[in-house]
Amino acid sequence: MKIKLTAHLCLVLILLSAASCISTPAGMPAPVYSYGYIDETGKIIVPLEYKRVSGFSENRAFLFTDNSCICIDTSGRTVFTRNYINARPYSQSLAAVQDKSGSWGYIDLDGTEVIGLRFDDAGNFSLDRAPVKSGGKWGVIDKFGTFMVMPMYDKIREHREYLMPAAKQTGWDNDIPLFKWGYITGDGKVRIEFQFDDAWPFYNNRARVVKREARYISKTGYIDANGSLVIPFTFVYARDFIGDSAAVSNGKDWGIIDKKGSSVRPLSSTFEIDPARSLNLVYSGGMFGYADKDGNTVIEPQFDFAEQFSNGRAVAGKKK
Repeated sequence: MKIKLTAHLCLVLILLSAASCISTPAGMPAPVYSYGYIDETGKIIVPLEYKRVSGFSENRAFLFTDNSCICIDTSGRTVFTRNYINARPYSQSLAAVQDKSGSWGYIDLDGTEVIGLRFDDAGNFSLDRAPVKSGGKWGVIDKFGTFMVMPMYDKIREHREYLMPAAKQTGWDNDIPLFKWGYITGDGKVRIEFQFDDAWPFYNNRARVVKREARYISKTGYIDANGSLVIPFTFVYARDFIGDSAAVSNGKDWGIIDKKGSSVRPLSSTFEIDPARSLNLVYSGGMFGYADKDGNTVIEPQFDFAEQFSNGRAVAGKKK
């Protein structure tokens, strides 16, 4: 059986997390979900009964109850329990966590605090650097918690291939903040000037960059590590390169391109195809399931909420 998505539903899946795909009529309360995890056969590994959960990374994930944060492994076994109110996935064996005062810091795989909770916000480590927010601005720290780039930017994203997207706010379009993005090194040197309307980390010497054409209208292209536009601003949606290919969309259909921008698979699929993903999230009949790269159903649509797989596990949810 093959699942066919309407263009509208496909677009919704692309833009938003699965939780917000299902609209709520005006005046009606938003649905409340409880969450757990499934494996790649659709078997429930962790019961769908938690208030909030994170995706798996480095074989760890976080579950949240009203009073605690529980770290589990891929078998569902509890590794440790703490009193944090928020946590980001592990990266380089460290996870950013937030306490009840709102402060962020980092813990190791055993749950020990290794960088004190003193930041306004904190991102993932990569190449021994992580973006953190302090005093209303973003900077960069090393794994000892020492600032390598003092807080001076309005946004910073993950450090990949020795460059980090960083942004300076340039103004407003009514209630929408406007930014110009460039790229800095892990010690703060500007390598690619601030010229893009949005920008994402490098993968395999390609990074997604965005050109804003009008309010809510933009196109995505790709640059190389020198900042040269190697694939023009063509796509409505685009994903990072995995190896030598990336998934792209014209806003209706999805396909795959190579690092020169040439078509590897034409724009003909109604759901996003990730070259590195054996299962892709689909939405049919008001429920979420999973299909393979050819659109064949692997896990029947049966969940009110679902996310893509990571470490062989996916978040799934049901309405309460």
